[in-house]
Amino acid sequence: MDTRLIVLTAILFMIVGCKDRDIRESYLITDLSNPTTLTFKLKSSNGNAGYRIKGRMNGTLGYSEGLFFEGRKFPSFNTANNLDSLAAPVLRDYVRVSLDSITAESNLSIGQSGLIYGLHFIPGTATKGKIEVEFWERPTGFY
Repeated sequence: MDTRLIVLTAILFMIVGCKDRDIRESYLITDLSNPTTLTFKLKSSNGNAGYRIKGRMNGTLGYSEGLFFEGRKFPSFNTANNLDSLAAPVLRDYVRVSLDSITAESNLSIGQSGLIYGLHFIPGTATKGKIEVEFWERPTGFY
C-alpha cells in the first residue's frame, strides 16, 4: 500500500510540474515620436524568459534591453530621447536600429526571481507605426 501511495504522489507531482504555466504580458506601441520604456518583472527563479517584437513604422526606430533590480532605473546610457542624441559607441554596442519594420526575439535563462527585464524604444525618424511587444516567462519546477 505504501508503494502505491508513493507512486501516485510521484505521478501527481509530474503532472502538476508539466502543465503549461507560461507567463505573458503584451504591449502595443503606436506613438513612436516619444521614447517608451516597457518592463516585465520575472517571477520565477528558474526557467527561461524573453521577448518578441514585431511591427512596422514609417522610419527608423531603435531599442535597447536590460536587466535590473527593482528600485533601480534602466541603465541611463541606453535611455535617450532620440537616436541623434546617442554617441556612436553607444549606438554600436547597446542599441539595435531598424528601418520601416522590426522583428526581434530574445531568450535567456533565469537565475533569480525579482529581476526586471526592460526594453527601451528610442525614436529615430519614425513618428507612427504599430509595434507589438510580448514578454514571456517559462518557469521550470515549482515556484
